[in-house]
Amino acid sequence: KKHDSIGYMPDNMFDSDSEEESYDSYIEKKKKMKLIEKRKRQNKKMKMKQNEKIINQNKQEQKEDDEEDEDDDDEEVPYIKQASQEQAMIAGRRIELEFQKVISRKMHKLTEDRLGTQFFCPKNVSGLFVNKSASYVAAFLPPFIKASHTPHNNTTTTTTTTTTTTTTTTTTTTTTTTTTTTTTIDSSNTSRSNDDDNGSDDGTGSDDELMVPSHGMKVRGKLPNQKSWRPFYGIMAISYKTTATLSSLMDQQFFTDEHVEEVEDDDKDNDGESENEIKSGWGSEYLLFVAHTEEDAIQYGGYDPLKDITSSAYIKKKKDISDKGLGDDSPIKNKDVIEYRGPKHYLLLWKHCEMPGIVLRYLHFYEKTSNLSDLEVLEANEERRGLAQLDGSYEQFSMSTVPGLPFIEYF
Repeated sequence: KKHDSIGYMPDNMFDSDSEEESYDSYIEKKKKMKLIEKRKRQNKKMKMKQNEKIINQNKQEQKEDDEEDEDDDDEEVPYIKQASQEQAMIAGRRIELEFQKVISRKMHKLTEDRLGTQFFCPKNVSGLFVNKSASYVAAFLPPFIKASHTPHNNTTTTTTTTTTTTTTTTTTTTTTTTTTTTTTIDSSNTSRSNDDDNGSDDGTGSDDELMVPSHGMKVRGKLPNQKSWRPFYGIMAISYKTTATLSSLMDQQFFTDEHVEEVEDDDKDNDGESENEIKSGWGSEYLLFVAHTEEDAIQYGGYDPLKDITSSAYIKKKKDISDKGLGDDSPIKNKDVIEYRGPKHYLLLWKHCEMPGIVLRYLHFYEKTSNLSDLEVLEANEERRGLAQLDGSYEQFSMSTVPGLPFIEYF
């Protein structure tokens, strides 16, 4: 530090030329450092001025915008005509198609061994919206089925005398000269044994039978009993190509005989205006028909709209009976529209979609965080495991103990 002081120079400071050069280089470096520091200070001041200028400019712009907004508030906003429903539907369809293209790229190819089976649990759900609490099992309509595999397969006719039978490609008509007893198979257990007699996993008969175009599915089942850990049970008619849901039914849309009676009694008490909500049909039997059109379900599957209390035909018939009465002189002859007490018929439509199928969905609470007891958690997880084991085979279906798992017939 003394060497750097002005006016102080020891006599013995330079003993050689090299020491003099060293001191000169030191002074030169010091000058450069001071110059660098000076430039840094100048740059800093310049940046501060630039930032201040930008801030002032932004403030000015904001002030101008606020003044414009105030002027706009004073002006009347022009009316923008709302688009029609048709235009909105067209725009929505355009967005839907683009969205389906994205989803379709993620979907795995549907192989032939996945067509015409019982319900199976998908190994991969890429492209679908996965719900952690949901268990999905699916089945898909094959393009062809064996000719013997028709709804009439489940009807056994015993005739004591001569019987004349006329068969067409779509219906079977039986005319008898005396008493004829017809027994219809209603339980899934009987259907299972019938399939075993056919010697086939899916009840389609031998391999050398004639193949005919398929038209739909007949799903015979019974809703499980209500449980606190199973809040939802539903079936969807879907397109595998686009994953779109075309129609669906959930537990609250199934009915028992008691529910129908309660609704009818409530209608009478309120002059046709019911205020009570219809209860869920937990534990009720059902016969669900899934086809592209209602006509296909009626012609090929045996769907009866008068046994479907949600159908327009049933509602119209019920209204006619209510208006005209059920006396002996009543023109209404089909009294079983009210008296029918069997598995209710239901209908879902694919509406000519590509790669049609159905998805059965269960929702479960299966953790203790759901305020469930240890036993309830055990039951919920056991049901989830049972659904995950389904592979579409008849053997796996027959061994399954999952409540509410229906049997599928193809027509």
